[in-house]
Amino acid sequence: MHPTATPGFHRRGFLKMGLVGSGLLLGASVLGPLQGCSTHQLATQPERPLKILREKDAIILSAVAPVVLKGALPTEPAAKQKAIDSLLIQVDEFLLHSSEYAYGEFELLFDLMYLAPTRVLMTGLWSRWENASEDAIAEFLTGWRDSSINKLRMGYAQLTQLTSLVYYSDPASWSAEIYPGPPQHIPS
Repeated sequence: MHPTATPGFHRRGFLKMGLVGSGLLLGASVLGPLQGCSTHQLATQPERPLKILREKDAIILSAVAPVVLKGALPTEPAAKQKAIDSLLIQVDEFLLHSSEYAYGEFELLFDLMYLAPTRVLMTGLWSRWENASEDAIAEFLTGWRDSSINKLRMGYAQLTQLTSLVYYSDPASWSAEIYPGPPQHIPS
């Protein structure tokens, strides 16, 4: 290398970065399942525990759902919490009846999003999910949606599509102004 040339990004630096990244993901996959092993108790229906969602999964979905479903959830706090609890039960049922592989992918995504070091690296959220503002969550979702990294765009799609699909599949969440329901078949 010429003495006045500035060093660039070389193979050795790339390999070091790859090893550090692999170590972080391995650590998150080992430590992630160890957190939040208790069953999440729903705020409005404590007699119905979740069957497959773990506490940390429910915490993340409870924080993300109001942003994804902005304008669709009730504005009154008790009614909003009841709608989120109902959504968690429906997501739990949906994942319970989906394939083991599909749930495993969600489980891995939630593990990475919950563990503090990977949460900060992947989402940019320094605060815990319970304390994160809707603006911060919206910013993280927008970042994932517009990311050049395919895995982040896939994570965005998983979170938003699961939440929307499950919420709008329940006829109780349909209202004429938000969603008038499926199109009516008119025989010809």
